[in-house]
Amino acid sequence: MFFQSIDFGIFFVIVFFVFWLTYRRPELRKYILLGSSYLFFGYWNWFFALLLLLCSAFTLFAGNLIRSAESK
Repeated sequence: MFFQSIDFGIFFVIVFFVFWLTYRRPELRKYILLGSSYLFFGYWNWFFALLLLLCSAFTLFAGNLIRSAESK
């Protein structure tokens, strides 16, 4: 999906309005952006969505390890 394509324009408008409609639920907004990122990257090639998913999982795992550390 290229930024200059009609597909991206439709995708952007849908994500924008869904994101805008959830302004009272900030915990839901981050999942909307994450899911739309997976869709955006996966639209062109599923491998990129898988790569983004693996990077997200690794970052979550590393963040939880850092948070649970007892020393600074």
